[in-house]
Amino acid sequence: MAVSKELRGRKVDISEPLPAVQRQASRRPATRSATETFLIGYPSSSISGSKLPTNRQAFQYFLHLQSLPENTGNPKHQDLANETVEAIIPFWQMARIKTMTKYNAAQHFMTLHKKHRDLARNKGRTGDPGGKRSAFVLELDSLFDIGASDTIQEIERNRLLSREKKDKDISKQRGLQDCSIDYSMKMFMFAEQLEYDEETVVKLERLNLFLGLFYTPMWMSSTLAADAPANDLQFMKDMMKFKRTDPEIAQAVLQKLENHKWYLTQEVVPFALFGSRLSDKKKQDIAAKLHATEKPDSFRRGKPMFPQVTAKTTLADLVGPESHLLLDTLGIEYDWLLQPVATWPRSDDYSKALEYVSNVKVVNDIAERGVKMMTDFANMITTDSQQKQYLLQTVEYNRERFDSFKKQTLKK
Repeated sequence: MAVSKELRGRKVDISEPLPAVQRQASRRPATRSATETFLIGYPSSSISGSKLPTNRQAFQYFLHLQSLPENTGNPKHQDLANETVEAIIPFWQMARIKTMTKYNAAQHFMTLHKKHRDLARNKGRTGDPGGKRSAFVLELDSLFDIGASDTIQEIERNRLLSREKKDKDISKQRGLQDCSIDYSMKMFMFAEQLEYDEETVVKLERLNLFLGLFYTPMWMSSTLAADAPANDLQFMKDMMKFKRTDPEIAQAVLQKLENHKWYLTQEVVPFALFGSRLSDKKKQDIAAKLHATEKPDSFRRGKPMFPQVTAKTTLADLVGPESHLLLDTLGIEYDWLLQPVATWPRSDDYSKALEYVSNVKVVNDIAERGVKMMTDFANMITTDSQQKQYLLQTVEYNRERFDSFKKQTLKK
Protein backbone atom coordinates (compact mmCIF):
# COMPACT_ATOMS: atom_id res chain seq x y z
CA MET A 1 0.00 0.00 0.00
CA ALA A 2 1.41 3.40 -0.98
CA VAL A 3 2.05 5.85 1.85
CA SER A 4 1.69 9.58 1.22
CA LYS A 5 4.62 11.88 1.85
CA GLU A 6 2.74 13.48 4.70
CA LEU A 7 2.41 10.15 6.55
CA ARG A 8 5.72 8.56 5.53
CA GLY A 9 8.03 8.18 8.53
CA ARG A 10 5.48 9.60 10.92
CA LYS A 11 4.52 7.73 14.13
CA VAL A 12 0.77 7.56 14.39
CA ASP A 13 -0.86 7.48 17.87
CA ILE A 14 -3.66 4.91 17.91
CA SER A 15 -5.73 7.31 20.02
CA GLU A 16 -5.69 9.95 17.23
CA PRO A 17 -8.75 10.18 14.97
CA LEU A 18 -8.51 8.51 11.59
CA PRO A 19 -8.56 10.75 8.52
CA ALA A 20 -12.11 11.21 7.22
CA VAL A 21 -11.53 9.08 4.09
CA GLN A 22 -10.14 6.16 6.10
CA ARG A 23 -12.92 6.46 8.69
CA GLN A 24 -15.64 6.30 6.05
CA ALA A 25 -13.95 3.42 4.26
CA SER A 26 -13.74 1.38 7.47
CA ARG A 27 -17.35 2.03 8.54
CA ARG A 28 -19.40 -1.19 8.53
CA PRO A 29 -22.76 -2.11 10.06
CA ALA A 30 -22.31 -2.59 13.82
CA THR A 31 -22.67 -6.08 15.22
CA ARG A 32 -22.72 -7.27 18.83
CA SER A 33 -19.25 -8.71 18.53
CA ALA A 34 -18.04 -5.50 16.94
CA THR A 35 -19.21 -3.43 19.89
CA GLU A 36 -17.62 -5.71 22.50
CA THR A 37 -14.51 -4.27 24.10
CA PHE A 38 -11.61 -6.41 25.31
CA LEU A 39 -12.08 -7.44 28.98
CA ILE A 40 -14.78 -4.79 29.56
CA GLY A 41 -17.77 -6.00 27.57
CA TYR A 42 -20.42 -3.91 25.88
CA PRO A 43 -21.24 -0.20 26.19
CA SER A 44 -24.02 0.77 28.60
CA SER A 45 -26.14 3.89 28.26
CA SER A 46 -26.84 4.11 31.98
CA ILE A 47 -25.36 3.37 35.38
CA SER A 48 -27.78 1.55 37.64
CA GLY A 49 -27.87 -0.62 40.74
CA SER A 50 -28.25 -0.25 44.49
CA LYS A 51 -24.50 -0.07 45.13
CA LEU A 52 -21.80 2.44 44.27
CA PRO A 53 -20.64 1.96 40.63
CA THR A 54 -17.76 -0.36 39.80
CA ASN A 55 -14.82 0.29 37.49
CA ARG A 56 -16.49 -1.88 34.85
CA GLN A 57 -19.66 0.22 34.95
CA ALA A 58 -17.57 3.36 34.59
CA PHE A 59 -15.79 1.90 31.54
CA GLN A 60 -19.04 0.72 29.95
CA TYR A 61 -20.60 4.16 30.30
CA PHE A 62 -17.42 5.72 28.91
CA LEU A 63 -17.68 3.41 25.87
CA HIS A 64 -21.33 4.45 25.41
CA LEU A 65 -20.33 8.12 25.35
CA GLN A 66 -17.59 7.32 22.87
CA SER A 67 -20.09 5.65 20.51
CA LEU A 68 -22.55 8.56 20.39
CA PRO A 69 -22.89 10.22 16.94
CA GLU A 70 -21.78 13.60 18.27
CA ASN A 71 -18.59 11.98 19.53
CA THR A 72 -17.67 10.16 16.31
CA GLY A 73 -14.97 12.74 15.79
CA ASN A 74 -13.27 11.05 18.74
CA PRO A 75 -13.00 13.95 21.20
CA LYS A 76 -10.32 13.90 23.85
CA HIS A 77 -10.63 10.98 26.23
CA GLN A 78 -10.27 13.48 29.08
CA ASP A 79 -13.59 15.11 28.12
CA LEU A 80 -15.38 11.76 28.09
CA ALA A 81 -13.77 10.88 31.42
CA ASN A 82 -15.18 14.11 32.89
CA GLU A 83 -18.68 13.21 31.63
CA THR A 84 -18.34 9.70 33.07
CA VAL A 85 -17.37 11.06 36.48
CA GLU A 86 -20.28 13.53 36.40
CA ALA A 87 -22.65 10.56 35.98
CA ILE A 88 -21.07 8.64 38.90
CA ILE A 89 -20.69 11.39 41.52
CA PRO A 90 -24.49 11.57 42.28
CA PHE A 91 -24.37 7.96 43.52
CA TRP A 92 -21.76 8.98 46.11
CA GLN A 93 -23.74 12.08 47.02
CA MET A 94 -26.85 9.95 47.67
CA ALA A 95 -24.71 7.80 49.97
CA ARG A 96 -23.60 11.03 51.70
CA ILE A 97 -19.93 10.21 51.17
CA LYS A 98 -17.47 12.99 50.45
CA THR A 99 -15.72 12.62 47.08
CA MET A 100 -12.49 13.88 45.58
CA THR A 101 -12.65 16.76 43.10
CA LYS A 102 -14.08 16.07 39.64
CA TYR A 103 -10.67 16.68 38.09
CA ASN A 104 -8.96 14.14 40.35
CA ALA A 105 -11.75 11.62 39.79
CA ALA A 106 -11.35 11.99 36.01
CA GLN A 107 -7.58 11.52 36.37
CA HIS A 108 -8.25 8.36 38.37
CA PHE A 109 -10.35 7.04 35.48
CA MET A 110 -7.67 7.98 32.95
CA THR A 111 -5.15 5.93 34.95
CA LEU A 112 -7.42 2.92 34.66
CA HIS A 113 -7.98 3.68 30.98
CA LYS A 114 -4.22 3.65 30.34
CA LYS A 115 -3.94 0.26 32.07
CA HIS A 116 -6.63 -1.12 29.78
CA ARG A 117 -5.06 0.39 26.67
CA ASP A 118 -1.69 -1.20 27.51
CA LEU A 119 -3.33 -4.61 28.00
CA ALA A 120 -5.39 -4.25 24.80
CA ARG A 121 -2.20 -3.86 22.76
CA ASN A 122 -1.22 -7.39 23.78
CA LYS A 123 -4.65 -9.01 23.65
CA GLY A 124 -3.47 -11.43 20.96
CA ARG A 125 -1.11 -13.13 23.39
CA THR A 126 -2.23 -16.46 24.74
CA GLY A 127 -0.41 -16.12 28.05
CA ASP A 128 -0.75 -13.62 30.87
CA PRO A 129 2.77 -12.48 31.81
CA GLY A 130 2.93 -11.26 35.40
CA GLY A 131 -0.80 -11.89 35.86
CA LYS A 132 -1.58 -8.29 34.84
CA ARG A 133 -4.64 -9.25 32.82
CA SER A 134 -6.16 -11.30 35.65
CA ALA A 135 -5.45 -8.55 38.16
CA PHE A 136 -7.13 -5.98 35.92
CA VAL A 137 -10.24 -8.16 35.51
CA LEU A 138 -10.55 -8.32 39.31
CA GLU A 139 -10.04 -4.58 39.50
CA LEU A 140 -12.84 -4.00 36.96
CA ASP A 141 -15.43 -5.49 39.29
CA SER A 142 -14.27 -3.55 42.33
CA LEU A 143 -15.51 -0.13 43.45
CA PHE A 144 -14.75 2.87 41.26
CA ASP A 145 -13.33 4.59 44.30
CA ILE A 146 -13.56 8.37 44.10
CA GLY A 147 -13.90 8.92 47.84
CA ALA A 148 -11.97 11.84 49.33
CA SER A 149 -8.53 10.95 50.65
CA ASP A 150 -9.65 11.22 54.26
CA THR A 151 -12.97 9.33 53.88
CA ILE A 152 -11.74 5.99 55.19
CA GLN A 153 -9.84 7.63 58.05
CA GLU A 154 -12.94 9.65 58.97
CA ILE A 155 -15.15 6.56 59.07
CA GLU A 156 -12.60 4.65 61.13
CA ARG A 157 -12.15 7.61 63.48
CA ASN A 158 -15.90 7.94 64.00
CA ARG A 159 -16.17 4.22 64.64
CA LEU A 160 -13.51 4.36 67.34
CA LEU A 161 -14.98 7.47 68.94
CA SER A 162 -18.42 5.87 68.98
CA ARG A 163 -17.08 2.66 70.52
CA GLU A 164 -15.15 4.43 73.28
CA LYS A 165 -17.83 7.12 73.78
CA LYS A 166 -15.21 9.85 73.71
CA ASP A 167 -16.87 12.09 71.17
CA LYS A 168 -18.71 14.61 73.35
CA ASP A 169 -19.46 17.04 70.55
CA ILE A 170 -21.48 14.61 68.48
CA SER A 171 -24.02 14.25 71.27
CA LYS A 172 -24.87 17.93 70.78
CA GLN A 173 -25.66 17.53 67.12
CA ARG A 174 -29.23 17.20 65.94
CA GLY A 175 -29.98 13.73 64.72
CA LEU A 176 -27.37 11.72 66.61
CA GLN A 177 -29.21 8.51 65.75
CA ASP A 178 -29.12 9.42 62.05
CA CYS A 179 -25.34 9.82 62.31
CA SER A 180 -24.94 6.45 63.98
CA ILE A 181 -27.00 4.74 61.30
CA ASP A 182 -25.03 6.54 58.61
CA TYR A 183 -21.70 5.42 60.08
CA SER A 184 -22.84 1.80 60.37
CA MET A 185 -23.90 1.71 56.74
CA LYS A 186 -20.67 3.34 55.55
CA MET A 187 -18.61 0.92 57.60
CA PHE A 188 -20.37 -1.97 55.86
CA MET A 189 -19.98 -0.39 52.41
CA PHE A 190 -16.25 0.15 52.95
CA ALA A 191 -15.61 -3.07 54.86
CA GLU A 192 -13.20 -4.30 52.21
CA GLN A 193 -11.13 -1.11 52.20
CA LEU A 194 -11.15 -0.97 55.99
CA GLU A 195 -9.95 -4.58 56.01
CA TYR A 196 -12.45 -5.80 58.59
CA ASP A 197 -12.34 -9.48 59.43
CA GLU A 198 -15.17 -11.74 58.31
CA GLU A 199 -16.81 -11.79 61.75
CA THR A 200 -17.05 -7.99 61.85
CA VAL A 201 -18.49 -7.84 58.32
CA VAL A 202 -21.18 -10.38 59.25
CA LYS A 203 -22.11 -8.38 62.36
CA LEU A 204 -22.29 -5.15 60.36
CA GLU A 205 -24.54 -6.84 57.80
CA ARG A 206 -26.88 -8.05 60.57
CA LEU A 207 -26.94 -4.62 62.18
CA ASN A 208 -27.71 -2.79 58.93
CA LEU A 209 -30.46 -5.27 58.11
CA PHE A 210 -32.13 -4.41 61.42
CA LEU A 211 -31.55 -0.67 60.97
CA GLY A 212 -32.92 -0.59 57.44
CA LEU A 213 -35.96 -2.79 57.92
CA PHE A 214 -37.11 -1.84 61.40
CA TYR A 215 -35.25 0.86 63.32
CA THR A 216 -35.20 3.64 60.70
CA PRO A 217 -38.95 3.55 59.89
CA MET A 218 -39.76 3.59 63.62
CA TRP A 219 -37.31 6.42 64.27
CA MET A 220 -38.74 8.59 61.48
CA SER A 221 -42.21 8.51 63.08
CA SER A 222 -41.15 8.48 66.72
CA THR A 223 -42.15 12.11 67.35
CA LEU A 224 -45.84 11.49 66.50
CA ALA A 225 -47.64 10.83 69.76
CA ALA A 226 -50.90 9.78 68.07
CA ASP A 227 -49.09 7.01 66.18
CA ALA A 228 -46.88 5.93 69.09
CA PRO A 229 -49.17 3.14 70.44
CA ALA A 230 -49.57 1.53 67.00
CA ASN A 231 -45.85 1.99 66.20
CA ASP A 232 -44.66 0.46 69.47
CA LEU A 233 -47.01 -2.52 69.30
CA GLN A 234 -46.08 -3.24 65.69
CA PHE A 235 -42.37 -2.90 66.49
CA MET A 236 -42.64 -5.49 69.26
CA LYS A 237 -44.55 -7.87 66.99
CA ASP A 238 -41.96 -7.38 64.23
CA MET A 239 -39.20 -8.31 66.65
CA MET A 240 -41.08 -11.44 67.68
CA LYS A 241 -41.16 -12.46 64.01
CA PHE A 242 -37.55 -11.35 63.49
CA LYS A 243 -36.50 -13.92 66.07
CA ARG A 244 -36.74 -16.51 63.31
CA THR A 245 -34.12 -14.59 61.30
CA ASP A 246 -31.80 -13.17 63.95
CA PRO A 247 -32.79 -14.30 67.47
CA GLU A 248 -29.86 -12.54 69.15
CA ILE A 249 -30.70 -9.04 67.89
CA ALA A 250 -34.46 -9.54 68.20
CA GLN A 251 -34.21 -10.70 71.81
CA ALA A 252 -31.93 -7.80 72.76
CA VAL A 253 -34.38 -5.31 71.25
CA LEU A 254 -37.37 -6.92 72.96
CA GLN A 255 -35.63 -6.78 76.33
CA LYS A 256 -34.99 -3.08 75.79
CA LEU A 257 -38.57 -2.44 74.71
CA GLU A 258 -39.86 -4.03 77.92
CA ASN A 259 -38.66 -0.89 79.71
CA HIS A 260 -40.25 1.49 77.20
CA LYS A 261 -43.91 0.48 76.90
CA TRP A 262 -45.22 3.85 78.03
CA TYR A 263 -47.45 4.30 74.99
CA LEU A 264 -49.00 0.86 75.43
CA THR A 265 -50.31 1.59 78.91
CA GLN A 266 -54.05 1.96 79.57
CA GLU A 267 -53.65 5.71 80.08
CA VAL A 268 -52.04 6.43 76.70
CA VAL A 269 -53.32 3.76 74.31
CA PRO A 270 -56.43 5.87 73.40
CA PHE A 271 -54.03 8.21 71.56
CA ALA A 272 -54.26 5.66 68.73
CA LEU A 273 -57.82 6.82 68.02
CA PHE A 274 -56.34 10.01 66.54
CA GLY A 275 -53.43 8.52 64.61
CA SER A 276 -53.01 7.66 60.93
CA ARG A 277 -51.57 4.16 61.29
CA LEU A 278 -54.77 2.26 62.12
CA SER A 279 -57.63 1.15 59.90
CA ASP A 280 -61.17 2.30 60.67
CA LYS A 281 -61.96 -1.22 61.89
CA LYS A 282 -59.18 -1.19 64.51
CA LYS A 283 -60.15 2.30 65.66
CA GLN A 284 -63.75 1.19 65.98
CA ASP A 285 -62.64 -1.78 68.12
CA ILE A 286 -60.72 0.53 70.48
CA ALA A 287 -63.68 2.94 70.69
CA ALA A 288 -66.14 0.13 71.43
CA LYS A 289 -63.91 -1.33 74.13
CA LEU A 290 -63.42 2.09 75.73
CA HIS A 291 -67.13 2.86 75.68
CA ALA A 292 -67.95 -0.53 77.20
CA THR A 293 -65.34 -0.24 79.97
CA GLU A 294 -66.57 1.30 83.21
CA LYS A 295 -64.86 4.49 84.27
CA PRO A 296 -63.23 4.31 87.74
CA ASP A 297 -64.24 6.64 90.56
CA SER A 298 -60.71 7.99 90.65
CA PHE A 299 -57.63 7.48 88.54
CA ARG A 300 -54.52 5.90 89.98
CA ARG A 301 -51.37 7.95 90.38
CA GLY A 302 -47.74 7.05 89.97
CA LYS A 303 -45.95 5.06 87.32
CA PRO A 304 -48.36 3.41 84.83
CA MET A 305 -48.45 -0.38 84.70
CA PHE A 306 -46.81 -1.89 81.63
CA PRO A 307 -48.94 -4.54 79.88
CA GLN A 308 -47.87 -7.99 78.77
CA VAL A 309 -47.63 -8.10 74.97
CA THR A 310 -47.84 -11.20 72.79
CA ALA A 311 -47.91 -11.77 69.03
CA LYS A 312 -51.74 -11.76 69.19
CA THR A 313 -52.17 -8.61 71.30
CA THR A 314 -54.24 -5.81 69.76
CA LEU A 315 -54.51 -2.20 70.88
CA ALA A 316 -58.13 -2.84 71.86
CA ASP A 317 -56.86 -5.53 74.27
CA LEU A 318 -54.80 -2.86 76.06
CA VAL A 319 -57.79 -0.62 76.83
CA GLY A 320 -58.81 -0.63 80.49
CA PRO A 321 -60.47 1.54 83.17
CA GLU A 322 -57.52 3.97 83.21
CA SER A 323 -58.03 4.60 79.48
CA HIS A 324 -60.81 7.05 80.40
CA LEU A 325 -58.17 9.45 81.76
CA LEU A 326 -57.62 11.29 78.47
CA LEU A 327 -61.25 12.09 77.66
CA ASP A 328 -62.15 12.72 81.29
CA THR A 329 -59.29 15.19 81.75
CA LEU A 330 -60.32 17.09 78.61
CA GLY A 331 -63.99 17.04 79.62
CA ILE A 332 -65.04 15.28 76.43
CA GLU A 333 -68.33 13.45 75.86
CA TYR A 334 -68.33 9.87 74.55
CA ASP A 335 -71.17 9.95 72.00
CA TRP A 336 -68.90 10.16 68.95
CA LEU A 337 -67.20 6.86 69.93
CA LEU A 338 -70.31 4.93 68.86
CA GLN A 339 -70.47 6.62 65.44
CA PRO A 340 -68.67 5.41 62.26
CA VAL A 341 -65.05 6.53 62.18
CA ALA A 342 -65.60 8.52 58.98
CA THR A 343 -68.02 10.82 60.86
CA TRP A 344 -65.74 11.52 63.84
CA PRO A 345 -64.24 14.73 62.40
CA ARG A 346 -67.73 16.29 62.46
CA SER A 347 -67.77 16.04 66.27
CA ASP A 348 -66.51 19.04 68.26
CA ASP A 349 -65.45 16.70 71.07
CA TYR A 350 -63.36 14.61 68.68
CA SER A 351 -61.78 17.74 67.18
CA LYS A 352 -60.88 19.01 70.64
CA ALA A 353 -59.19 15.73 71.58
CA LEU A 354 -57.45 15.55 68.19
CA GLU A 355 -55.98 19.02 68.68
CA TYR A 356 -54.67 18.06 72.10
CA VAL A 357 -53.11 14.76 71.03
CA SER A 358 -51.57 16.34 67.91
CA ASN A 359 -49.71 18.81 70.10
CA VAL A 360 -48.49 16.34 72.72
CA LYS A 361 -44.71 16.10 72.73
CA VAL A 362 -43.09 12.69 72.79
CA VAL A 363 -41.18 13.16 76.00
CA ASN A 364 -38.40 10.57 75.91
CA ASP A 365 -35.80 12.49 73.93
CA ILE A 366 -36.89 15.93 75.16
CA ALA A 367 -36.71 14.87 78.82
CA GLU A 368 -33.38 13.08 78.38
CA ARG A 369 -31.93 16.13 76.64
CA GLY A 370 -33.14 18.35 79.46
CA VAL A 371 -31.61 16.08 82.11
CA LYS A 372 -28.32 16.02 80.19
CA MET A 373 -28.23 19.82 79.91
CA MET A 374 -29.04 20.21 83.62
CA THR A 375 -26.35 17.69 84.58
CA ASP A 376 -23.72 19.41 82.46
CA PHE A 377 -24.70 22.81 83.87
CA ALA A 378 -24.55 21.64 87.49
CA ASN A 379 -21.27 19.76 87.07
CA MET A 380 -19.56 22.78 85.53
CA ILE A 381 -20.12 24.81 88.70
CA THR A 382 -19.87 22.28 91.51
CA THR A 383 -19.72 18.55 92.15
CA ASP A 384 -20.82 18.80 95.78
CA SER A 385 -24.37 17.41 96.13
CA GLN A 386 -25.40 19.91 98.82
CA GLN A 387 -24.12 22.86 96.81
CA LYS A 388 -26.03 21.57 93.79
CA GLN A 389 -29.27 21.78 95.76
CA TYR A 390 -28.50 25.37 96.72
CA LEU A 391 -27.63 26.10 93.10
CA LEU A 392 -30.93 24.75 91.78
CA GLN A 393 -32.86 26.73 94.38
CA THR A 394 -30.99 29.88 93.37
CA VAL A 395 -31.76 29.26 89.68
CA GLU A 396 -35.45 28.80 90.50
CA TYR A 397 -35.48 31.97 92.61
CA ASN A 398 -33.93 34.01 89.79
CA ARG A 399 -36.38 32.64 87.23
CA GLU A 400 -39.24 33.90 89.40
CA ARG A 401 -37.64 37.35 89.69
CA PHE A 402 -36.62 37.77 86.03
CA ASP A 403 -39.00 36.80 83.23
CA SER A 404 -36.35 37.26 80.52
CA PHE A 405 -32.60 37.74 80.06
CA LYS A 406 -32.77 41.09 78.29
CA LYS A 407 -30.50 43.86 79.53
CA GLN A 408 -33.45 46.05 80.42
CA THR A 409 -34.85 43.28 82.67
CA LEU A 410 -31.54 42.52 84.38
CA LYS A 411 -30.95 46.22 85.17
CA LYS A 412 -34.15 46.41 87.23
